[in-house]
Amino acid sequence: MGGVGKTTLAEHIHNHLLENTQFNVYWISVSQDFTIKRLQGDVAKRLGLDLSDVDDAKVRARRLRDAFEKMKEMVVLMLDDVWEEFRLNSLGIDARNCRLILTTRSEEVCNRMQCHSKFELKTLDTEEASGLFERTLGSKTVLDGDLKDIAKSVAKRCDGLPLGIVTVAGSMRGVSNICEWRNALEDLKACSVGHDEMERDVFPILEWSFNRLNECQRNCFLYCCLYPEDWKIKRKELIDLFIWAELVSKRESWSKAFDEGQTILKKLIRVCLLEEAKDFMGDDCVKMHDLVRDMALRITHGNSKPKSSRDDVPRFLVKSLGWSNSKVTLEPKKWTQDLHAVSFHSDMFQHIKIKVPPAWSPNCPKLSTLLLSDVFIKEIPDSFFQHMCGLKVLNLSRCGGITDLPNSVSNLLKQMRDLDLSSTQIRDLPQELESLVNLERLNLKDCIHLRSVPPLGKLKQLRELDLSRTEIEDLPEGWESLVNLERFNLDKCLTVSRKIIPKGTFSQFHCLQLLFLPSYGGVQVNDPEVLNQLESFEGCLSFTDFYKITRWPKYYNNVYINDILTEDPSFVNEVRGFREKQLHFHQCKLGRGSNYLPDDMKCLIIEDCEGMGIRCLSDVFKNFINLSHLTELEIKELVEIEFLWQLSSASPRDQLEVSSFSPLHGLEELHLSRLPNLVGLFYGESEPSYLLPAGTFSSLRELWIYGCHSMKQLFTMQLLQNLQNLEELRVEDCEGLEEIAADGRGAPPATAAMIYESIEDIAIFGCPNLKRLPSFLSTIDGPPYLLPAGTFSSLRELWISGCHNMKQLFTVQLLQSLQNLRDLHVEDCEGLEEIAADGNGVGQRGGEGIQLTSSEGTATVVLPNLRKLHLRGLPQLKNICKAAMICDSIEDIEIFNCPNLKRLPSFLSTIDGPPYLLPAGTFSSLRKLWISGCHNMKQLFTVQPLQNLQNLEILEVNDCEGLEEIAVDGNGVGQGGGEGIQLTSSEGATANVILPKLWWLRLTRLPQLKNIFKAAMICESIWSISIADCPNLKRLPWFLSTIDGPPSPPSTLEIRGEKEWWESLEWDNSYPKDALDPLFSAW
Repeated sequence: MGGVGKTTLAEHIHNHLLENTQFNVYWISVSQDFTIKRLQGDVAKRLGLDLSDVDDAKVRARRLRDAFEKMKEMVVLMLDDVWEEFRLNSLGIDARNCRLILTTRSEEVCNRMQCHSKFELKTLDTEEASGLFERTLGSKTVLDGDLKDIAKSVAKRCDGLPLGIVTVAGSMRGVSNICEWRNALEDLKACSVGHDEMERDVFPILEWSFNRLNECQRNCFLYCCLYPEDWKIKRKELIDLFIWAELVSKRESWSKAFDEGQTILKKLIRVCLLEEAKDFMGDDCVKMHDLVRDMALRITHGNSKPKSSRDDVPRFLVKSLGWSNSKVTLEPKKWTQDLHAVSFHSDMFQHIKIKVPPAWSPNCPKLSTLLLSDVFIKEIPDSFFQHMCGLKVLNLSRCGGITDLPNSVSNLLKQMRDLDLSSTQIRDLPQELESLVNLERLNLKDCIHLRSVPPLGKLKQLRELDLSRTEIEDLPEGWESLVNLERFNLDKCLTVSRKIIPKGTFSQFHCLQLLFLPSYGGVQVNDPEVLNQLESFEGCLSFTDFYKITRWPKYYNNVYINDILTEDPSFVNEVRGFREKQLHFHQCKLGRGSNYLPDDMKCLIIEDCEGMGIRCLSDVFKNFINLSHLTELEIKELVEIEFLWQLSSASPRDQLEVSSFSPLHGLEELHLSRLPNLVGLFYGESEPSYLLPAGTFSSLRELWIYGCHSMKQLFTMQLLQNLQNLEELRVEDCEGLEEIAADGRGAPPATAAMIYESIEDIAIFGCPNLKRLPSFLSTIDGPPYLLPAGTFSSLRELWISGCHNMKQLFTVQLLQSLQNLRDLHVEDCEGLEEIAADGNGVGQRGGEGIQLTSSEGTATVVLPNLRKLHLRGLPQLKNICKAAMICDSIEDIEIFNCPNLKRLPSFLSTIDGPPYLLPAGTFSSLRKLWISGCHNMKQLFTVQPLQNLQNLEILEVNDCEGLEEIAVDGNGVGQGGGEGIQLTSSEGATANVILPKLWWLRLTRLPQLKNIFKAAMICESIWSISIADCPNLKRLPWFLSTIDGPPSPPSTLEIRGEKEWWESLEWDNSYPKDALDPLFSAW
């Protein structure tokens, strides 16, 4: 049964699972309009997977399965409202790490899908129903005496159905008059919508709640069913529809009409006929329960069942199109004279084709609203609108195929109030468009092929004009006459010609509330007075006008302030996003006048500006340090600046300690680039007497420093202690930088280990004088120091490049703390000798570090989440880590141009010591191993880890002059000329290594290579082997397609190499050369 609470219970389970980081949880609404392709597409969108290029259902299923199997966590797929059974493997749910939870009204569906556990939800008993009814009524509705008995009778009429109980109780919330309750009970008995058993139980209850609404609320509620089932309807979009369809009373401004629409939606939510929701962008939405929508469709004829209709409600024609409707022809017989609204809607990614019969003129004089969204219509005949004289709303948004409108739109639809052509391929508009004298909204947003708009001067009633993201080259003729405009949107019209709107142009626009101009285009407002009346603004201002503004709009986004209009379109493409409450100063001469920034500003960008005598930002903007809402600050190419901020007066230390003043305490992102004179973040912070106010930078999450060559240190220890929320640190091209953190005199602290549980990403590039990472990363120069537990426990990515003065990165002790490290990249550090050293500094034996030992023998470092290790251009690197490293999740290893490195980390090899049994599963996730330019290596690894490489796909080794073997046995270099000892089992047969996913093996320029591997390799996926410049390699291992049957190579194998080398190879009689000759091709 519907309405019994299946979805509600499933949502509680969904939210509970989301709190557990062991699960990836995905919610999909299935509904009646079901096809497997659509469901596959919905799942793919939730995974961020693009299946648009694949039509075959089986291929789509394989891609979904592969996506699930790549996830380390358990996947829980929750499918709500399933009406038909389907094969689990069609969604990839047969993956080893995937579980399914579904809700359905049909036990037969559960049985056919072989659900392991089934839970049938029953209606509530009398006591449970009464409790839910009273809780929904709320404490403000007091039930005493006879009133309580009547309320129980009302609740009893709901037959224990939770949806009915909640809906009825919501409608009676706040009612305390006994007469109203008695009347409600009689009305509830009289309701009769519904025919089958389920409908007789549910629909009368829902209809009763609907009957209690006034006429305006009823009509607004019914309009919600014009949207597809389970659709999250944006509140603004829905209220706009109420306004333009004249469902709400006409108000003097859009904002007042919008408030009335919000009030109606809140009422419908309060009586439980609508539910609150949010879409994937976080926008406020509403949605209808599917039973509530079914009820609305029944009483409006919306599903073409006139027996359920009523005479006191408008007549609708509603059609939701799915994969089963690849092409639809409009049926004239359904377009009757009493229609008030028509809605044809498909999934926005499907664009179902709709064919309009040629020369057809539907006789629909009462039709007020026509919605044809997300469909494909090649052409609308000129006769189509001939008998639609009452049409007020025409919505063709996201309608593919349409490139122009029939002229009848402007000639016949004189009552039109809303014309929405957004996101269409429209190229031309009728020249007589301005004859639609009652038009109040014209929406051409995202019409990317539209280059011009016809004259609009006669549209005196126009309240909203949206031309955003069009290709128009000039503003429409007559736009200055649209004095009733409330919303004027030219956002991202990048092709519009350069224009300065002169002062006084907006003096007649008394209703204007929203003005969006091209933020970085060529339209600039030369009238600061207009900002004093606006609610929302986005666009360009001159710096001269900036400081004349006395009242900033409530909403301002990405305001671009410039002394001269930019003519370089490439600048627009470099802009980093569009932020709410953002000011961007570009090429301004700072320092003129008393400049005050808006107190509620969130983002400030200063780029390529000049300012003589300016040492810090508080010299330019008087209230800079008081901006409590500022979350993002970006400064580029401000040559004169030396500091961000300085203490305005020499306040006593004790006053600062108790003061609530915390400059920049809300700042979350700080980007500083190409500031050649920048010395430090705060003036005076290196002085011993300086006390940084508490809370400074306490919210900072992201810090980027680029091209600041005069900085010798980033932080003092005083500031460093405030950075408890820092997640990302990026420093690049700072030639003078010597220390990340130092004490007040510029020296690194001796024993100041800082705990940073929040930092996730550290990247340091091109800092040749930097000797070490922050002292909390290493105590290499001092005695062994026990770091606090949790230090850098959240670090995910570490990237070091161009730091030639470093000798070691960190200690083994710190390495053990990096439990969440995923990526480690180290490149082009000429002096680096070790990645991880022991706690006593550079070890003995030539600087290779002293190997740690535990009571059991070899020490181990467990890095459970390390997935990528890249080491490149490290000429002095001798050691990675002497301790054994257990990395079960590692997928990608690349080591290039490390000529002094003798071995891979000890998790790959224990070649120099006694046989060491690695834990099961070590390197089971490795997909790619690429070694190049490591001339001191003699072997890569032993057979033991080779047997674990069940997911290895790519193995490539190049330019390693000393390499003799790829894999040897566990006792080190074998006998017999260094070719390794062949492994044998207890029966004496040759041991096999199975590499089921290896498809690429490439060995080039290895002059000392004598052996790859002596045992047979079962490589059922191998298709490419390339070997070049390996003159001492005389034998190939067996590459078998299967472990059973006679030896034979995979049929897909291709071997490439020099012809002379191939002829010189030695062959085993049981695996003759003849078997491989057809697969070989010379370079």
